[in-house]
Amino acid sequence: MRAQAKLNASIDANRKASQPTPAKGHNSKPRPRALVADTSGSTAFADVRWKAGQVFYAFANGYSYSDPMDRQTFKDWRDADSLGKWWNENWK
Repeated sequence: MRAQAKLNASIDANRKASQPTPAKGHNSKPRPRALVADTSGSTAFADVRWKAGQVFYAFANGYSYSDPMDRQTFKDWRDADSLGKWWNENWK
């Protein structure tokens, strides 16, 4: 019986030693990926981007703002035919 316990302890120790250890500061939660809208065809916006529940947008006239926004709402805005029209109808 004692020999079996030693063998089990040895197996457990080898198992733990063979598992990779996370890097320092490792965070198990995935970091939100930034999303960016194509503003090349917009006369209203110079930049529109989203990250971690916050939308950042800069108008063509140079004024910049940020607001809380969920990811799906941003994707709806990003995929709209007109960024300016969507903003006026849904966000303004």
